[in-house]
Amino acid sequence: MNLEETKQNWNISEKTLISWIDNGFIPDIEIENGRISIGNLKPYVIKRGTHINNESVCRYILRACNEFHYIDYNILNIERHYFVDIMTELERNNYIRRNLLSDDYSSNRNFIITEYGGNFLKKRKFNLENLNFNIQFNI
Repeated sequence: MNLEETKQNWNISEKTLISWIDNGFIPDIEIENGRISIGNLKPYVIKRGTHINNESVCRYILRACNEFHYIDYNILNIERHYFVDIMTELERNNYIRRNLLSDDYSSNRNFIITEYGGNFLKKRKFNLENLNFNIQFNI
């Protein structure tokens, strides 16, 4: 998609689109011969000032997988290894599963939400007791 198509399809302003591009939130962007081409994978961007903790990060990842949006450690403003740890645990506990055979855990690009993960998301009761991490976020 070009810039105009992206703004229309994602229902965002030009200012927002440029901000997302500047911040590296859009994974599939190519510039060739002065033309910008953007893929269809819309980023799942959270509002500034949003409190980030283990539960909210897991919820954002599940929502992004459920809505077929893109999310990564950069969007959440957390360190890459924390994001990878969370993705690994979500997969190990059957909240998400790999859709493609890839060992890339740095985004949700290769993952889809499972029925189990979808049920937790719908109930708005996310239980982290069976996940083996407790990350302290410095945001």
